[in-house]
Amino acid sequence: MVNILETLQAQREEISAQIKSLKKEMAKVDAAILAVNSMDDSTSPKVLTYTSKMTINQAIVEAVKNGSSTPKEILAFLEDHLAMSTTINSVRTRVSRLSSEKKIVKSNKGWVTPKEKPSGSGPESSKVTGEGHTSPNDGPKP
Repeated sequence: MVNILETLQAQREEISAQIKSLKKEMAKVDAAILAVNSMDDSTSPKVLTYTSKMTINQAIVEAVKNGSSTPKEILAFLEDHLAMSTTINSVRTRVSRLSSEKKIVKSNKGWVTPKEKPSGSGPESSKVTGEGHTSPNDGPKP
């Protein structure tokens, strides 16, 4: 019975290593596909800029730039597209730190980069309509 258990555990470790390798390979293919698409169409998704020297904080910002807006989505992006391993608690802690550094901000849709968050203070949001106000030139023309 012990030999069977050892064999199954070894097989599981081997499969896990293969999955990790395949995820890294898939991340490279995804980046290549996005790069090719960006050459053909200016409206295509952002090209991933993953490098082996990218920190997890940089990768989290990259994930947010690519539409991941919750810690769970960010973690999935790191694992699936950048072949990085971390934990959900680590992502949450880093998201909080990145938020305090103003590298990402919370919006009604989740985490976004600062330039993506609608400010609500532009000219459109503070425009005075003038309804109910009259000027000397208002009123019927003779």
